[in-house]
Amino acid sequence: MLEGFAEYYSAELSQKVKRGIKENVRKGLSFGGTCPYGYKIVNKKYTINEIQRPCVIKIFQDYAAGKRLTDIIADLNTAPDYAGKGSIWNKCSLHHMFANKKYIGIYNAIMRKD
Repeated sequence: MLEGFAEYYSAELSQKVKRGIKENVRKGLSFGGTCPYGYKIVNKKYTINEIQRPCVIKIFQDYAAGKRLTDIIADLNTAPDYAGKGSIWNKCSLHHMFANKKYIGIYNAIMRKD
């Protein structure tokens, strides 16, 4: 009997957590984790970091123009105006950026649905 209650509680809790996460995304709220490069958190909401914004735009422009990732990384790691990440850029950094829903518009589209 206790096992049944535990299973029900676990399923219900999972549903509530998922609903909470969706609601936070819809409102544009941060709910933990590392803030992506190019964003900052103000009053628990993601906002664009104006200092890092040009770097993010340049990364996506270079990638869209067909520039190789190794060349983009070399530019990022040598140019002083791209500083602020806290560590060196690498392929993994860019792959995460290109797949992150906050950069590619999916996160913003979810926030606008009402």
